[in-house]
Amino acid sequence: MNGCGAKEEAPPPLPTETADVVVKRFYELISEAQIRGGSLPIREAFKLIDSESSQISQAKFVQIVKRYPSGFQIQVVDTKVSAKEGNAAVTISYKMPSMFGDGYDVQTDVLLKVDKASNSWKIDFTGETDDQDPNAMKRQG
Repeated sequence: MNGCGAKEEAPPPLPTETADVVVKRFYELISEAQIRGGSLPIREAFKLIDSESSQISQAKFVQIVKRYPSGFQIQVVDTKVSAKEGNAAVTISYKMPSMFGDGYDVQTDVLLKVDKASNSWKIDFTGETDDQDPNAMKRQG
């Protein structure tokens, strides 16, 4: 209970499919599109992003993901979920090519939030989520 005597509402249940599974599937679809071609995997990947908050059209999304290297693969390093806020940060690692050898490892956070209408995780593809602070979320654990 809060100080006003009103009950705090429990957060809605999180999606059954975890945030890290959504991120893995997203990058697998992009990789499949790069290797095999065709538009179906890219359309499926586009469905996994929050196109409304990312303010991106499917055509622009296709232009961006076509720049990914063929066979692009990620490893999930960590996942932090805030059930109260309905968001997650999935830390991924991937190898970037280098003209000096094998390449180098990069780690980055992929931010997601729960789409309340479908109760599914949606990827913030362009990083436009204003009210989500991944560092604060990591502190919450």
